[in-house]
Amino acid sequence: MNLMHDLRRREDLSQQELAKATHLTANDISRCEHHARVGMDKFITLAAYFHVTVDALVMNNYSTVFSKMTAPVKPTHRNSLRMERISARRYELGRLGEEWVFRQEIRKLAGTPYANAVNPNYANELSAGFDIRSYDMDGEPILIEVKTTRGDADDRFAMTETECRKAEECLKEGIRYEIHRVFRYGTPRAGRVIIPAEELFRDYDFRVSDYMVQRRRSA
Repeated sequence: MNLMHDLRRREDLSQQELAKATHLTANDISRCEHHARVGMDKFITLAAYFHVTVDALVMNNYSTVFSKMTAPVKPTHRNSLRMERISARRYELGRLGEEWVFRQEIRKLAGTPYANAVNPNYANELSAGFDIRSYDMDGEPILIEVKTTRGDADDRFAMTETECRKAEECLKEGIRYEIHRVFRYGTPRAGRVIIPAEELFRDYDFRVSDYMVQRRRSA
């Protein structure tokens, strides 16, 4: 537990924002929060800003501060709003990548009976496990999951459990399942790398990024 960190989070300030407000540096704030070697003048400045005693900050003394908290903390949801904006940008990038691959597949199949059969609407069905149903030149189906980045082809990408299960299922049943990795989207150097399911499971590492937690059933 760290009193100064709690006071900063109470006002929903980043270290950079607090540094700007107190004319200190972000490094000063970090060192004070971690009780690293730092001049007492920094603690004096911060104590004045938070309207607490220097001793409370230096000694990490919560008991002297509780009485000064005369109102509940006001939730700002700032990070939630930021994450919503990031999520919206990612969704839009994903949609643009899917449309790009859709057009590429139609162009590939031009002059065949299969061009108008390419279907991008599986992207709207979360349980499908892929985005586009396309075909090869012989009319064999290809299930395509599009992963788009503005970065390089080798940048990591996320897959849902449903997508992984679908890829495994297709691999076992001899159905073509491919990751179409669209990279450097929106630049003249944009392109795609096609990763078949067998290559996906052979040459790529899968790492858990979050967990679904549920109470255990009693025996």
